[in-house]
Amino acid sequence: MVTPIIIGTDVLNRDGVIYVRTKDRQYLSRTEHTTPINIVSRLDQIDVNTPLLGKERDALLGVIDDFCEHLITGTAQTTVTTGEMEMKLTSTTPVVYRPYKLSYQEKLKVREITRDLLDKGIIRRSNSEYASPIILVKKHDGSDRLCVDFRALNRVTVKDRYPLPLIEDQIDRLGTYTYFTSLDMASRFHQIRIKEDCIHLTGFVTPEDHFEYLKMPYGLANSPIVYQRIINDTLRMHINEGNTMVYVDDVLLLSDSIEEGIRLLRRVLETLTNADFSINIKKCSFLVTEVEYLGRVIKKGQVRPSPRKIEALVNTSPPENVKQVRQPLGLAGYFRRYVKDYASKTAPIAHLTRKGSEFMWTPEHELIRQNLIKYLTSEPLLTIFDHNLPIKLHTDASSIGYGAVLLQVHPDSRKHAVAYFSKVTQGAESKYHSYELETLAVVKAVQNFRHYLVGLEFTIVTDCNALKATERKKDLLPRVARWWIYYQDFHFTIE
Repeated sequence: MVTPIIIGTDVLNRDGVIYVRTKDRQYLSRTEHTTPINIVSRLDQIDVNTPLLGKERDALLGVIDDFCEHLITGTAQTTVTTGEMEMKLTSTTPVVYRPYKLSYQEKLKVREITRDLLDKGIIRRSNSEYASPIILVKKHDGSDRLCVDFRALNRVTVKDRYPLPLIEDQIDRLGTYTYFTSLDMASRFHQIRIKEDCIHLTGFVTPEDHFEYLKMPYGLANSPIVYQRIINDTLRMHINEGNTMVYVDDVLLLSDSIEEGIRLLRRVLETLTNADFSINIKKCSFLVTEVEYLGRVIKKGQVRPSPRKIEALVNTSPPENVKQVRQPLGLAGYFRRYVKDYASKTAPIAHLTRKGSEFMWTPEHELIRQNLIKYLTSEPLLTIFDHNLPIKLHTDASSIGYGAVLLQVHPDSRKHAVAYFSKVTQGAESKYHSYELETLAVVKAVQNFRHYLVGLEFTIVTDCNALKATERKKDLLPRVARWWIYYQDFHFTIE
């Protein structure tokens, strides 16, 4: 009879036993004796998120099992080998703060969290001259997270200028791939070690003790940038192939077939595990046809807002002051490319945020807010840009604002929106002649969609007949002439 047992690391350490794991065996070892123990397949204990069945599922699980040491369900025990965090400051004066006051219950919780971080090798006790304070923040599940207030340290930190990817660029790269695999890096920043001579800079104080980080903490200004650099360097070959996308700790693999996706997964996992990255398998999705990525839901050639992002907008209450106005406006602005004439539709609300404006939330403002919610909850759908399809840029303008929609003509002859653009007229713009406004709308739209249009032929569609004749006019208004010069780098026709 086989009886499963759980042995704590404290017991093993007390008796001088060390735990050794290789790819296919596990050992409980003392210096004078080594005893092999059997591995229970991790796949029996983990719900792998995939729609695959039969032989395809077996092939996927085979890959997962080959890398099971780094596909985990808890805290990462590994430290990435392809990079570390180095910190440079503009001042030699130590950052020193007294601990923030905490209640008795909060002190107990801090004691528990720091003990766990010590056990995991993420922090150690410190004698550093640096001492940033800590606070407790509630997670979504109601549990507490210890956060260090690094604001003062961040102010004297030399910023790393390595770029984070532009979210819209990432979305545009998704193309018409059919299958997606999303990988979630376990413990995120805590897999990256801090350079030894920089560790003391991360010193922080609780009401009872003084610690410093051995692994990269959350809250440092450069943490996301350093992580992006290291994971980009690790996955450079796959990223350059165009089928792997990385945004900080979100890795997305793209494929046109299941077989191709499984091969790509094996190669990427091999690269990541060779660098000792660990992956949280509970938050991964394998070979799915619809995936949430960077606040969007992606499906072959299509993109729509994430329901979770929209829910945040739906759950807002009518604002009672200017600060509260910015919240729903900011949430809706996150998806402004999904909303036709967004700027002019939200202009009355945006006006409330201007300096010197009197706050008064009227039925008109509430109607605008509700209409935004209604539109976004109707799951507006955009298509992902395809360089091989015909391009049409529709523009329109009025004294209130101007806007455009970038469309592509698909093989079924239907036009599908790629993105919307809009802007409220500013200052003297509202007094322009309609011909000037229409020209301005085209200029701003071409500027906004430049990354799509440069080097490609496209058609500008406008109902302004005067604009159509502009190409042949010699006596252009100076302002219009300056705008028209901008067009010279583009290849288009007007209809």
